[in-house]
Amino acid sequence: MSVVLVRQRGKSLAELLVVVTLLGALAVIVVPSLTVLGPERVELAAVEVAGAIRFAQSEARRSGAEHGVLLDTTAQRLRVYRIDDSGPSPVVMFDVYHPLDKQLYDLRFATDARYQKVRLDDATFVYQDVAGSQQDIGFLASGEPRYLDAGTPRLLVSGTVTLSDGNHRQQLNIAPRTGRITQP
Repeated sequence: MSVVLVRQRGKSLAELLVVVTLLGALAVIVVPSLTVLGPERVELAAVEVAGAIRFAQSEARRSGAEHGVLLDTTAQRLRVYRIDDSGPSPVVMFDVYHPLDKQLYDLRFATDARYQKVRLDDATFVYQDVAGSQQDIGFLASGEPRYLDAGTPRLLVSGTVTLSDGNHRQQLNIAPRTGRITQP
């Protein structure tokens, strides 16, 4: 019985570096970029705004307490709120938490990495018998869009939100009575 010795040869450092470099180059080509660019970033921001408005409406229906969204174009900020009417006069409370990340529902477009370069250009909500427009939309416990004007709910006549990044633009329209959100 004879034993044949087979010499096993290892890989050199240079060969390993070539393989790793080739795999890295292939990954750069094959794996899509995780960074959202161009119109996708603006669309993502529009989806977030629409989601916040829908969330406020569903929370108003679910809890029986009025909820709303403040879209501040000066501060480039979106905040979801609720109305605490347990005291002598209604108080706006910014203590509503995002349903997914469980953080306060407070989005700052200028500092959130997901929405870099996206601007909240316009948030215009016109209400019955209210002079001018507002930058917030609230919902009665029935889910109907309204604005609380000195304790009196005023129903929504029209509502639009516009977002852009300088090159791309998204507009959301909010329907009176239902609060349904559409994109033209």
